[in-house]
Amino acid sequence: MPFPQGVGFNVFERNFWKDVYIFGAYVVFNFVFIYACSWFYLQGYGQIKSYFSGEAAQKKKAKNNRADGYV
Repeated sequence: MPFPQGVGFNVFERNFWKDVYIFGAYVVFNFVFIYACSWFYLQGYGQIKSYFSGEAAQKKKAKNNRADGYV
C-alpha cells in the first residue's frame, strides 16, 4: 500500500503558510546575523572596547571641558 506523497517528510498542504513563515524567519535571521557579525568584525569591536575601557569617558569629559570654554 503506497503512502500519500509527503507523509514520510511530514509535509502537508495545511502547513504550507506556516512553513513559508518559518522559512522567511530563517532567512531574515540569517541576514541580520551576518550583518551584525560583519559590523562587529569590521568596526564594532573597537567601538565597544573603547566604550568599556574608560577611554570614552575621558573623551566625553574633554569634550565637555572644551564646550564650556566657548560659552
